Amino acid sequence: MDDNAQLKVWNQPESFLITSCTVLLLLFVLLTGSCIYEENTKVSIDGKNPPTFKLTGSGHQMFFLVSEIPSENQVPNAQQNPTRNIELWEIVPDKDTRDITRNWPPITYGKVPPDFHQKTPSQGDAPKLIEGKVYGAGGLAYGANGGGIWFTIKNGESVLVPEPQ
Repeated sequence: MDDNAQLKVWNQPESFLITSCTVLLLLFVLLTGSCIYEENTKVSIDGKNPPTFKLTGSGHQMFFLVSEIPSENQVPNAQQNPTRNIELWEIVPDKDTRDITRNWPPITYGKVPPDFHQKTPSQGDAPKLIEGKVYGAGGLAYGANGGGIWFTIKNGESVLVPEPQ
């Protein structure tokens, strides 16, 4: 066997190994790099009553819920008992609606936007928001964390309330 033939035999496994390692490294970078662009849901309000909420984020929002948070349940999230909260109003995107959070329209409390349906209450209008009560607004998402805010009505305006830490 001449030297060139021997060189070809030895180079094939090396080139295969280099190609395999390159592909694996590229796959690893693509998989881990996709997490970098994940943006958790953030909720903001406009200060009006009823408030209009704006959602941003890269996840797939499953629903949007406004609940009253009774005083005994106004504790850090990890200690909160969600079954004590009083669900006031919940909307869900219709089946064929894009559910990526940043594509949701602004949501005015009690007004169901096009391509959504009201889940709670099952019939009728959302209850009026009462001055001085604390409310939570937000929802769950997949592909990124869901998120929410606490707010109250003060002097006829919606105002953020800091969540206990």
